[in-house]
Amino acid sequence: MSGISSKIRYWQPLRGWPKGLQSQDLPLAGLVAAAILLGGTSQVVPGPKTILHVLSLAMICWLLAVRRNIVWRPASLPSVAFVFCALFALLSLFPLPPAIWANLPGREEVVQGFEALNFALPWLPLSLAPEWTAFALPDLLVPIAIYVAARNAASRKEQRFALLTVLTVTCLTALLGMAQLATGAETLYPYAVTNLSSSVGVFSNTNHQACLLAMVFPLAAYLALRPSGGPFRNDSRSDLRRRAAILAAMIIALGIAFSGSLAGYGLFGFGLATAIWVLGRAERLPLLVRALPLLLLVGLAFDMLVLKTGLTELLDEFSTKDQASYSREVIAQSTWQAIRDMNWAGSGPNTFEPVYRLYENSDVVSSVYIPQAHNDALQLILEFGIIGALTLAALLSWSIIWAYRLIIRRQKRGTFKAVLFIGLVVIGLHSFVDYPLRTMSIMSVTALYLGLLDHE
Repeated sequence: MSGISSKIRYWQPLRGWPKGLQSQDLPLAGLVAAAILLGGTSQVVPGPKTILHVLSLAMICWLLAVRRNIVWRPASLPSVAFVFCALFALLSLFPLPPAIWANLPGREEVVQGFEALNFALPWLPLSLAPEWTAFALPDLLVPIAIYVAARNAASRKEQRFALLTVLTVTCLTALLGMAQLATGAETLYPYAVTNLSSSVGVFSNTNHQACLLAMVFPLAAYLALRPSGGPFRNDSRSDLRRRAAILAAMIIALGIAFSGSLAGYGLFGFGLATAIWVLGRAERLPLLVRALPLLLLVGLAFDMLVLKTGLTELLDEFSTKDQASYSREVIAQSTWQAIRDMNWAGSGPNTFEPVYRLYENSDVVSSVYIPQAHNDALQLILEFGIIGALTLAALLSWSIIWAYRLIIRRQKRGTFKAVLFIGLVVIGLHSFVDYPLRTMSIMSVTALYLGLLDHE
């Protein structure tokens, strides 16, 4: 046993890998890479999801076997909110007596159905679709495993390798998206239900592809402008990393440009401007770098007013009335009506799809499938009720406080954490017009950022 223990405690460096890289530095990066590559959709795809569930359980077992004094307790408010919502999702599956659930808001039709059949009211859970709630619970294993592994990272090398893996895989999905757009070959698209003739990369939705690129771009900018900061301190490969990061930033920027995503353009502009603002505190940036946000705005204005291509066409397409049946405005109106009926109780985690069918506007209904609210704030309130509303308010308050500390005050010692925070804000902003956190790809990177943000 002592021999096995010693082998577990002292892993030997891998041959052919960078100097100092050990086997124990690989699992976190490997799981994040697998989650990005296999979790690019919110659709029901049992095969890839099952693989990620197994890998996440293996990661947790590996942590228990190898790491000592593991810190399981979440530190930042977003991680606390995630754990709280996960526990609520589990509790929403426990049956409640009729005297309780039948008096919850939004359950009137269920009660009337049993009465019409002359059936006695049974014990039922809070969730209106418990099978949908239960089906989503295993997906939580992925962010939990990544967060715990990142927060308990044993060395800077492990953190560096995980971040560089994210940057590398993000560049690969950007390149894949450009290849999809250039060739139009359906074999390059990983999902059957997808945005064909668009740049989706490893995702099924081009907006989610653009969201990941915009989320990771501040990290690429950080490594390009400050390659020896944060977990990259005392590393001798800063010059090589700077060149690689510049190349990665260019690939990501091109990926966003070719994505055709309005949300991606806006998120990229926000990430670029805030990253330059924060990094300008720690480094003397060239005038051209500082002027990039302004040049971006000038370029967009020139495209819209003079060239009248690309972005103008997207804006026209976005505003067309023939898409009213699945426009975000129509979805939000129907979702809000459901929220008013469910009131403080909520419909239960991951129940949007079956509940939304009851509230779709029959005047504009079409064959278009609406799996999510395209607004995670509204969907959170619908499914979690008052708990979702309080969680949303707490997250907004936390974001404002951290934005003041890391971005407005621009604390020099917190530059790396500010870059991670910018990536999280990108996800938060996109969540008001889409559902990026419903994909395990983006959720995994979010969990990694939170784990490193909470790492002591």
